[in-house]
Amino acid sequence: MDIKGGYAKPKVTDVVFFQLIFLPQTIYAYFSWYFLWIYRFRIKNEEYGTEEKLYLIRKLMRFSETQFEVIT
Repeated sequence: MDIKGGYAKPKVTDVVFFQLIFLPQTIYAYFSWYFLWIYRFRIKNEEYGTEEKLYLIRKLMRFSETQFEVIT
């Protein structure tokens, strides 16, 4: 059972310095994911899979990943 409640002990990679170092990689990963999403679901009109459906539900409910993992 997870009792963190969304307030876990911070990791070293959560520090702003490390976030700034990994910012270009994070931006690249986000845009590649976003363009793949647009291509697959708007251009090719593919059906949503289970993972995509869960992502959309979490996004519309405005839950964090941790909060959503607790209820699923």
